[in-house]
Amino acid sequence: MALYILDGNILAELEDRQKPYFQAVRQQLTALTSEDRVAISVVSAYEYQHGIAKAKGELQEALRRTWSTFLDAFEILPLTLAGAAHYGKLRSRYEREMGATTRAANRHASDFLLAATALDNGAVLVSSDRIFQRLRELEPDFQIEDWREADL
Repeated sequence: MALYILDGNILAELEDRQKPYFQAVRQQLTALTSEDRVAISVVSAYEYQHGIAKAKGELQEALRRTWSTFLDAFEILPLTLAGAAHYGKLRSRYEREMGATTRAANRHASDFLLAATALDNGAVLVSSDRIFQRLRELEPDFQIEDWREADL
């Protein structure tokens, strides 16, 4: 049994069958076993709600409907105090070992929260963001997959 946490860029691929990686992501979802779990971090929920609020007219309504579908299909994972410890360690190592400035690290605050949530839950983060490959270099227990790729 595995737990997969979907990042916002993967959720975006599921919004519309016309999206470039819709089929690839959908195929990965359908290949999971009934024992596997799929979730969304509350961080991605906040980001998705921001996207809904920014959208106008028909797009906004479509995104609301899609979000409702996501809520029916996936559980929402909260932030925890144990996750906060992962966040602090990962972010400080990123700044120290990758030579990132505090300003650069601030731009990735949500990414650190997602990675910390994955570590806290022993989950695989599903994302296409390159920052996560760098974070895996720092933390070998951090698991990342990009379901847009044909062969995992």
